[in-house]
Amino acid sequence: MEKSKPHYLLKSIQVQMDSPKAMHLTLSALKGIRASGMSQTDTWSVVQNLTAVNFYKSMTTNSDHRAWQDVYHAEWQETVLYIKFQLLGEYVVISFKER
Repeated sequence: MEKSKPHYLLKSIQVQMDSPKAMHLTLSALKGIRASGMSQTDTWSVVQNLTAVNFYKSMTTNSDHRAWQDVYHAEWQETVLYIKFQLLGEYVVISFKER
């Protein structure tokens, strides 16, 4: 299922991820970050600079229609990024890769 408004408050994600070390990244997100040539500080800066304009869609996971993920598109050094967040007790960056 998809919807065109965020399931989570972006400000809540940004407040929780208040430093590069406070970002919760999946292995998949870490691989995408490395492939993009970004540092964790670059990644944090991108997340902190997201706005509502960057929102793309909210969708459920394939395995659980109750688990929502918010997707944002952002730009870093002329590269368009695909960033996906999910609440798993705390906000987690599920995916962070070139779009």
